[in-house]
Amino acid sequence: MGSLQETIWTGTAYVQGRASAKLLASNLELSFWGGVDPQTSEVIDRHHPLSGQHLQNTVLAIPGGRGSCTGSGVMLELLLNGKAPEAIIFERREDILTLGVMIAEEVFQQSIPVLVLKKKDFQRLLELGGQMIYVDDGHISTAPILPKQTDSARDPESGLILEAAPALEGIKLSTLDQELLRGDYGEASRVAFRIVLRMAHLLGATRLMDITQVHVDGCVYTGPATLALAERLRDLGGKVRVPTTLNSISVDQKRWRALGIDTAFGEAADALGKAYVDMGAKPTYTCAPYQLESAPKLGEQVAWAESNAVVYANSVLGARTMKYPDFLDISIALTGRAPKGGPHIDTNRLASVRVDIVGMENVPDLDDSFPPLLGYYVGTLSISHIPVLTGLETYGLSTDDLKAFGAAFATVSSAPMFHIIGVTPEATTLDNVVSSELTTFKAKPSDLVNCWDKLNSAPINQPIDLVSLGNPHFSLSEIRKLASLCRGRRKATSVAVVVTCGRSIHKLAEQAGYSNQLEEFGVQILTDTCWCMVTEPVIPRAAKTIMTNSGNPAAQDAGFTRPPISKLLAAVSQSGRRPRETVLQQDAMKNPWTFPGPLVLPDDELAVEPDDDGQTFKEWLDMASEEERNQVTTEKKTIYVILPPTIPQDLEETMKDWHKPILPGTTARDLDKWTSSSPRVNDLISYLRAFYHGMEVVQYPETFTWRSWHEKPKAKTKTRAKTTKIGLETPGEPEVWDVRCRPSLDGRARMQVNLDDVADALLQRIPNDAHAVIMLTDYDLYEDEDDDFTVGRAWGGSRVCIVSSFRYNPALDAPAGIDRAHMWPNSHCKAFVDNECRAAAEEEEEQPRLAKKAKRSSSAAYGKPPSDSALGLAVQAAKRVPKLTTRDELASYWFARLAVTVSHELGHCFGFAHCPYYACVMQGVNSVRQDGQVPPYLCPVCSAKLAWELGPLLDGNRSRSEKQEVWVREQIIALKGICGRWSHVAQFAGFEAWLGRRLDGMKEESEEN
Repeated sequence: MGSLQETIWTGTAYVQGRASAKLLASNLELSFWGGVDPQTSEVIDRHHPLSGQHLQNTVLAIPGGRGSCTGSGVMLELLLNGKAPEAIIFERREDILTLGVMIAEEVFQQSIPVLVLKKKDFQRLLELGGQMIYVDDGHISTAPILPKQTDSARDPESGLILEAAPALEGIKLSTLDQELLRGDYGEASRVAFRIVLRMAHLLGATRLMDITQVHVDGCVYTGPATLALAERLRDLGGKVRVPTTLNSISVDQKRWRALGIDTAFGEAADALGKAYVDMGAKPTYTCAPYQLESAPKLGEQVAWAESNAVVYANSVLGARTMKYPDFLDISIALTGRAPKGGPHIDTNRLASVRVDIVGMENVPDLDDSFPPLLGYYVGTLSISHIPVLTGLETYGLSTDDLKAFGAAFATVSSAPMFHIIGVTPEATTLDNVVSSELTTFKAKPSDLVNCWDKLNSAPINQPIDLVSLGNPHFSLSEIRKLASLCRGRRKATSVAVVVTCGRSIHKLAEQAGYSNQLEEFGVQILTDTCWCMVTEPVIPRAAKTIMTNSGNPAAQDAGFTRPPISKLLAAVSQSGRRPRETVLQQDAMKNPWTFPGPLVLPDDELAVEPDDDGQTFKEWLDMASEEERNQVTTEKKTIYVILPPTIPQDLEETMKDWHKPILPGTTARDLDKWTSSSPRVNDLISYLRAFYHGMEVVQYPETFTWRSWHEKPKAKTKTRAKTTKIGLETPGEPEVWDVRCRPSLDGRARMQVNLDDVADALLQRIPNDAHAVIMLTDYDLYEDEDDDFTVGRAWGGSRVCIVSSFRYNPALDAPAGIDRAHMWPNSHCKAFVDNECRAAAEEEEEQPRLAKKAKRSSSAAYGKPPSDSALGLAVQAAKRVPKLTTRDELASYWFARLAVTVSHELGHCFGFAHCPYYACVMQGVNSVRQDGQVPPYLCPVCSAKLAWELGPLLDGNRSRSEKQEVWVREQIIALKGICGRWSHVAQFAGFEAWLGRRLDGMKEESEEN
């Protein structure tokens, strides 16, 4: 903590004002779009250190924002609903969030101070987290700051200087600029110009420039603030000064009621579009404004928003535009003036990444998938840098090809443009478009095959429910090609086909007769909206598999590639080849929403180690020795659960708080909230009896005891200075073993105990009839001296397992970045996964130039599951569980977390390796956050192993394979019964529903056979 004496820093105030509140600080950037709930101000980015904190009533200090330009809209929403922080302090200049504050101030007279500190001062400020901080314009203090005498123009309540002129430092104003600033062209233009001028100052532009046209993206309805802003500017008399087109809106304006769109949403989205039209914008409602007759020419200076449109304008048309954030676009439209910078300037249009296309000439019949696959791959290479491609001069790329390339490119790269030698207008030669520093890559056919595999997540032979076309909007030539393919045919009744396009293209298609041909085939054509905004009921609720020609990816490339179906089937087999038709083989192939692929988020184990080949059933059977596999026998079929060691009276004072987490700002009274006992052993034993059905699971009959350890420390030691020792006495023939202990490196535990030392003591007291023993502890664990902590460990052949409940204490969820709303089964939520991927991609942009291997998320395992699937039913059941509030409810949640980890660690005592095949309880994890996102069930591969081991314990004269199938069914029934007792916990409620659907599916398969 910093000194309590007064400390004062001076920074740059980009938005002036006074404020005071407790400091909420982090040294990590925060994306407001997808990272902050605009209705509650809660930080919902579960990887962020501030996760779970609320921004309201704080002074927020972060190095900067990150992520989508729509973050300005979230900031505006927070300000208008009274949930914004009292002030924001940045370490460097930041434009997206600051723009949101500027707009709120200029348009709605609601504001907060925004200022930037020097790096050294910002780092010192971080040390004062939790203290009261006082802000006055560019000054920050730990004590109240007296108002300045010159503050007569300042509003006494908000601290806002209502009529202060924007900062004009270094910006040269033209005569028109001065007239706009005076309000000669109306109040809306004056307000809009102030926003443009303030952003120019923020961006470091020295002058403004004329713009010939604007494409507005802010017409997409994302909340009440977007509508309020548009209507306020309109009501102030706003009229665009330059031709202005509108992006796709959230509904088909002419048919949204007929389509069954929610009335409140449809009316708000409709009103938003009309407000912009009232200001003179053309109701083009397309995300492909380059298809309009008004498309800009080579060298034309424009202001476009919407990422694919910006990329196409800069690259294919040769026009010049920045990627303008939401709301700045309409401000430029109302003034006709924009900051002169970014791709508006020659030097900022040069490529620093070169991609040579090689080997494609050997690929026969390149089809329409080639441009989006190549665009996606090039985007992953360039990240935030402008690329130039060579080797495509003779491919005859059409404008539709370039549209598809650019749209896919824009989904994974933040660069505003690309060049293709001999194709795009500025790339007549390589020397014309490259900078002095150039990084070179090659793109081969195998690279595009890998992209194809990653973007195609549907199982082989999966029926198609919906064909989605027009992202970006379909062109007339694309409609003509589709009509030619469909002419004289009728689509299958089980498949929906939907095309989105702009109004102008739709009109031309009607005139040419293409629309009638498509409608006769069964195609539904939508205008105004596009697939970025389309939801139910346009997308049928029952749609499980969607086919698209768009390169807009389903998820980010992780480096982890899920094995193909052939390998998944072989992994289930005892022989290592495709098995005969069995329940487990059906699971492996036919149930993608019962057993989806592993969810691999940034920094998860499979993202860090993507080359894990897994352990097949045959490899497990072929282990060198039965001891290594720890085979279950009639003499060795008991799992012993050992209670946490007892504390003798002489150690009670020393160890009384070791199980309590250290939390920022807590007192002794606060800690009493977490003194309730960790999960009850009897409950855990019941769960394990169901999970390891057929085995005996009992409490270990004797007690281990902590003891004082009086050994003098050695003169030289490799352990850390704060490491001490405590004794652990084994029962039976008493023997005391020394166990290292230390304060946790992350400051969460007063003392941790060394897991390896505890295991050494435990190994001495394994009963002869034990298949495995598991010791539970309330204390935090660590292994290596540099480890922060570990929650548990098992050693297969040794039959020993140790698990700590400490890190599953609900009080530690927020510091660990745990999002309870997106734990299994909700961890497969598309919006959640996309946000995690987007944050990871943005972090990569900030790394030194183009890291060779990015660690991102795998995509094959997420999305909205069908409502009648096992995962879909699990999600619905979990969402019906009320939010945890009482101590008993939190203790039950605590138990759910522990039960999953214990079943995982005991799996290692059967010789099971980590599983990369499916989402599975045996999936490797490397964080407390991640293990809450894996499911509690065994996948078909791991279930085959356990059924092989435990099936013979069942009574009857069946064959071993028959006993395997019977065991699988009986285990499901046993687990379902246990979960029913814990259905007040979301994870167990979801698991119960998942198990019920599994039983129904097995019954259906049996009846079919």
